[in-house]
Amino acid sequence: MSKLKEVVEAKGETITKSHICESIADNLDVPLNVVKKVINVYNTTVIENVAANHPVQIKGFATFSARYSPEYPARNPQTGESITVSERVLPSIRFGEPFKRTVDGEFKGEVKRNERS
Repeated sequence: MSKLKEVVEAKGETITKSHICESIADNLDVPLNVVKKVINVYNTTVIENVAANHPVQIKGFATFSARYSPEYPARNPQTGESITVSERVLPSIRFGEPFKRTVDGEFKGEVKRNERS
């Protein structure tokens, strides 16, 4: 049994980049160091393009983009002091419909872990 399958069956444990790399290496019979390089290049490519304001769309999975957040007033929760949060550009991810339907289908009939009472 692969490590990824063991982690998934443990329910609730976080899947890490290492788990994913090991699973890909096992399934494709490719050296782990090659898979790690591919994943790192993939991550770098997505990050650099989003940072350059070029959305990255992976059909059926997600679209990564940057979104502008204007300056806004807020309060320091510890002191109650009024502060201004400066404007910034934030990364954004929008999941594709197949991804959302699959995740929703997996949770039918169960209480979702992040659901609030």
